[in-house]
Amino acid sequence: VQGKLRQLANDLRQNNVSYPQYLAQIGQTQEQHQAHLFAQSEAQIRSLLALRQIAITEELQTDDKAINAHFDRMRDEGRLTEEQYDEFKGDPARRQQVASALIQQALHDFLFANNTVVEVEQPAVTGEEGENSTEPTE
Repeated sequence: VQGKLRQLANDLRQNNVSYPQYLAQIGQTQEQHQAHLFAQSEAQIRSLLALRQIAITEELQTDDKAINAHFDRMRDEGRLTEEQYDEFKGDPARRQQVASALIQQALHDFLFANNTVVEVEQPAVTGEEGENSTEPTE
């Protein structure tokens, strides 16, 4: 939540808008806005934890060989100079970023290869009577 508020503060500062003006524009009080940010953050964390568990369960991991190969591709494609290549390849933070990106791609590929779409019938409100019908929705 604090990160979201910091990012919002930066965005508002760049646009010369105060936080009270922003709240007025979105029609929320400070408490409502922060409760909304909390709910958003909680949902994101739950999603990340679920995705992390899937990656662990399905053994979607990476290793030094794959990380090095990624840096090699970036150099070969001209996205890194030789100096950057040497610097990035030896930087633990950059290696962690690449490892995360590789795992994220593997997770993406796994989820798309193993998904199933199921149509769910939802009650729809019709007319002024508010009668419910059970027609599939898109």
